[in-house]
Amino acid sequence: MNQVVLIGNGFDLAHGLKTSYSDFILWYFKEVATLFNQSGFYEDPLVSIHQIYQRRHFNEASFYKLSEVLKYLSNEEIDFRYISEFFRTIVSRNIKYNWVDIEYLYYQELLRHFKIIEKPGISETRIDDFKTTLKQINNCLDNLSKSLVNYLSTISVGSNIKLDTIQEHFTNIEKEQLKTKGSILLLNFNYTSVADLYFMHSSHKNVYKKIDIHGSISDKSNPIIFGYGDDMEPNFQKLVNFNDNEIMLHMKSINYFKTLNYNSLMSYLESDGFVVNIMGHSCGLSDRLLLNRIFEHTNCRKIKIFYHQIDIERNDYTNKTIEIFRHFKNIVIAQERIVSFPNSKPLVPIRIPVLEPLVDVN
Repeated sequence: MNQVVLIGNGFDLAHGLKTSYSDFILWYFKEVATLFNQSGFYEDPLVSIHQIYQRRHFNEASFYKLSEVLKYLSNEEIDFRYISEFFRTIVSRNIKYNWVDIEYLYYQELLRHFKIIEKPGISETRIDDFKTTLKQINNCLDNLSKSLVNYLSTISVGSNIKLDTIQEHFTNIEKEQLKTKGSILLLNFNYTSVADLYFMHSSHKNVYKKIDIHGSISDKSNPIIFGYGDDMEPNFQKLVNFNDNEIMLHMKSINYFKTLNYNSLMSYLESDGFVVNIMGHSCGLSDRLLLNRIFEHTNCRKIKIFYHQIDIERNDYTNKTIEIFRHFKNIVIAQERIVSFPNSKPLVPIRIPVLEPLVDVN
């Protein structure tokens, strides 16, 4: 029996790393504001900033929120403009909800524009306009992808961030593996190498295999995949049938062909029965293509959720279960495979403070 460990961004966040899209967008605007402050001018494919009057000095250390940086860039002394309307949408969503799923938003933006030209009797001019918009959206995602790699490259991953509680999870998984003489696959959806900390120095290192399924910032032969991956979505086939390759450029099902990662994963799943261990993966729809193949595979025995413990009373186990359900075509199989809450554990438990007993001084 093999063990498959799904590593998602919540895994990195649990180690205190600022790897969310919100963290990235804040970093991007701080970088932009700093470069603008040096010359009074900045422009890239996403934004344009020009000095109108003598500018105030930008002190990066004094800005902690995206709204604060944007307020600085939007004052009357500066001409700040979005070149990419899609990027404006991303930033607006991030400010409103304090988080954003760029990949999901990308697909929704494609559908929003596609549904306009889907109507009967649409003119060729409108179709041409859509194709232009499509290129602009993809250009935005390309530039965000490059900036994301630059941002993640600034984040240090040292052995000092290892967590004892997560190490304990891996130790238990190793024990299960030893009982059944299988192997352990780390299926890393992140672009970072945090997961390496838990097997590189393990005494059972030889039983581990690792696939960076969405690429790695440190391996040019494994470029990052940044896009959407839900071929079960009802409109997906319509996009496939649209006679313009641009619409498929950021679909994960296409980009998996760039490496042997997907083939290696499928071969591994076919090799023996396996248990899925979910650590920090949101199980959102942007990875539905892959997660459906894993969860409904005939060799999948159980799905264990290492849930996020928000505080003493709240956790994301139920929400994570709902997300996992969405990847199943057969709900009966889902009910058989998902491990119930009483038999599940938090990825990082909340430590309940021990109160000292009151001492009667009288």
